[in-house]
Amino acid sequence: MQKKELADGIIHYTFPPRRETSCFGDGIVAVVDDNEAVLIDAGYEDEAALVLDDLNKNGITIAGLVISHFHADHFHGMRVLPKVPVYGGAHYEETLVFEGYLKDAIVQCAPSIPIDKPTTIKVGKHALELIPIVGHSVCTMFVKIDDRFLYIADEIMFSTDGRLMLPYLCAGKSDIEQQLAAHKQLKDYAGLTIIPAHGPAFDGCNLQDYVRNLGIYLDAVLTSDGKVTYEDAVKNCDYPLASSHWHDANCK
Repeated sequence: MQKKELADGIIHYTFPPRRETSCFGDGIVAVVDDNEAVLIDAGYEDEAALVLDDLNKNGITIAGLVISHFHADHFHGMRVLPKVPVYGGAHYEETLVFEGYLKDAIVQCAPSIPIDKPTTIKVGKHALELIPIVGHSVCTMFVKIDDRFLYIADEIMFSTDGRLMLPYLCAGKSDIEQQLAAHKQLKDYAGLTIIPAHGPAFDGCNLQDYVRNLGIYLDAVLTSDGKVTYEDAVKNCDYPLASSHWHDANCK
């Protein structure tokens, strides 16, 4: 685990890839003030346990948890965290059903505070604006922190060494339109520092370039009806997109 304080009380924990074949790791953000923290995402159980241990060693208590979307690598860690208010997108159940979770499991991991409209919560002097969108999933939330940072879930992902990754389309090419719409919304936040759920934080002035390159790829898949090779889909991009092995699933 690596720990980086992006600003006073804004701590970014990042983890190495879980598999040798993977190029990206998970991330958890702790927003801290007055020895209390609200976490943004929880990773897997082992990752959440490491963050919990680090906070405990520094006398910091977890007071709340925000889940950016209900995929395993973002919320399974809540199982080892204290019982605190959990904020999550109101359409969490739709995502969990699609992911194959049964009724009892859905009840156990449901957010205690479903969010269906922009909502601001406070962590001492810090303000977190929870912004529900439809993008990588129907229950995604952007989280704006102190009008300085934007946590963006999986709308744009990077490898651990900072390479832009191929979009991961959960339902194949049928997801492309909502992914493009989410990218369009991201352009409104170019003045902030962006914290992706996977990869290092970056200056929002680069959003335009990243969104344009992802759009080239997504448009190629969409206009070809999914019958395009990875090489042809990225040939007009400024650089290769990591995780090319996702391409076949994206085209289905």
